Amino acid sequence: MSRFASKKLQTIDLGDGEWVKIPTALSYAEVLELTSAKTEMEMSKVMLVRCIREWKIKDEDGNIPELNEENILNLDVQTITLISQEITKLMTNNQDKKKLQESNMPVTESNEIK
Repeated sequence: MSRFASKKLQTIDLGDGEWVKIPTALSYAEVLELTSAKTEMEMSKVMLVRCIREWKIKDEDGNIPELNEENILNLDVQTITLISQEITKLMTNNQDKKKLQESNMPVTESNEIK
């Protein structure tokens, strides 16, 4: 087991063959960046821009636009909500694991938060 945040990605299926990939774990630096946002809206923006690492989402012409902040912020609200819910789960899992470790309880397969 490594104590470093995994670089593995998980896929969020958006339907119609479209998907985004987000990390399976966040590093301490990423959590600090996300939680240092001054407002909830700013945190949401940072979270989406930092966590969407790959995507296959088509525009109206059937093209896959470049993955960048501008294009992420142009996604419709329904898509943003779906992605945000999955990223929130990821953040919650990281915080729960941290609480287990701070309580000096060894994180094992039986008590690991998944």
